[in-house]
Amino acid sequence: MSETQVCRQDDNVLETGTVPIIFVPGVMGSRISIPGGVDWDPDAPVSAMLPGWVMALASNVSKKLAPPSGGESSAPLLREASGLKGTQEQRGWGEIAKDFYRKILVALDGMSFGNYKTPVYAAGYDWRQSNTISGKYLAKHIGDILTAEKAEHFVMISHSMGGLATRACLKGSDDIRGKCLGIIHIAQPVDGAPVFIRRMFDGAAKDGFVMSQLLGSDRVTFQKVVSRATGPLQLLVTPNYRDRNGAWWYTYSTFERP
Repeated sequence: MSETQVCRQDDNVLETGTVPIIFVPGVMGSRISIPGGVDWDPDAPVSAMLPGWVMALASNVSKKLAPPSGGESSAPLLREASGLKGTQEQRGWGEIAKDFYRKILVALDGMSFGNYKTPVYAAGYDWRQSNTISGKYLAKHIGDILTAEKAEHFVMISHSMGGLATRACLKGSDDIRGKCLGIIHIAQPVDGAPVFIRRMFDGAAKDGFVMSQLLGSDRVTFQKVVSRATGPLQLLVTPNYRDRNGAWWYTYSTFERP
């Protein structure tokens, strides 16, 4: 019995290559180094965050939440973190809060996608500033990642306000947009964040002691704290939020007399 070699000549090709997975966190999820002040670091012990943030006056917290002066400059990010391997630290895992996101990074890192190499990166950003500015920062950062990995394409995963920053990133850069194979948005506040507008009405008293002390337990304090934070203010709801009758409910009257 003779042997016959069978060979397909159409799409029988084993695809390989490097496609980085880039995770972009939500508001307050990036660890920010604040020159001349107390760093924003959710991974730090509560005792370290108490004097500069949690127990600080609203006016002082508001100053820290103001974006850097000078247009499109960004505050440096904290990169060193406990429990990271060398490659993980190089890929920015230390830039984002461990308690918020470490599990999802580890899970992604342990997955396999065919024969592709998919290094997992975390892309923190200065969430205090406009998402437009954060988008420009992300575009440059992604370009650097592609160069380092000798990769032509990438995939993004965003959480919360990170979705707004990634959309701004792709909208502002034709080159980066053309290299993006796809995006997964987790809880993206497309039309704004209801929790933010609720805090505009009654503060953060319902969000636990730490958040209540940090952001203010009443509306006046909360508004004072966030008044300079351009990025978080972009989480205000849009007219797409309607009441049960389909009418726009968020007016000056409802805000002043809820």
